[in-house]
Amino acid sequence: MRNTALEHTDLNAKTGIMIRESLAPDAANVMLRRTPNGAVSLQWRPESGAETVSTTSGGEDESEVDGGSLEAEWLRLCRRGDTFEAYGSSDGDDWTLLADIDTEQVAIRDEASVVDHNRDNAGARPADRTAIDERLIAQLDAGEGTYIDSQSEVGGYPDLPVRTCPISVPQSGTRAWLRAKARTVE
Repeated sequence: MRNTALEHTDLNAKTGIMIRESLAPDAANVMLRRTPNGAVSLQWRPESGAETVSTTSGGEDESEVDGGSLEAEWLRLCRRGDTFEAYGSSDGDDWTLLADIDTEQVAIRDEASVVDHNRDNAGARPADRTAIDERLIAQLDAGEGTYIDSQSEVGGYPDLPVRTCPISVPQSGTRAWLRAKARTVE
């Protein structure tokens, strides 16, 4: 990933690549981050609800570079076996290892559970899966297929019937109403 600029909107402003256990705000995660001043470092939350540490704060001993960060526009975060590896590059060709941490240090879903989740939730909604969705799921199960860069690679967007219904949103209890509405749509 390349990032050439980030506006200094907040003391903790950052951008980067993150791998998460879930979408919960306090989920375990590992993030290769870049701050507005161009410094790149690795941060991670070992388990849900735990404090976040980084190569610049609390996890300095994991850093492969002095000071726990380096200046870079290009970021690469990958998992190789039981290790997360974080790299930075100024040109996208020459990469410097910033840190590598064991996956045991971060409670992230394993590959098989991610594949299962993606298969179970493919398409806009499982209840509205099209023939294209079903074909892609079958390819996933068979270990076939490639990255999809454009809808034209999978036959374009399907023509789906338009579903409409009148909605009267309540003035209070909106969250509960939305949950109930979502269940009726599925």
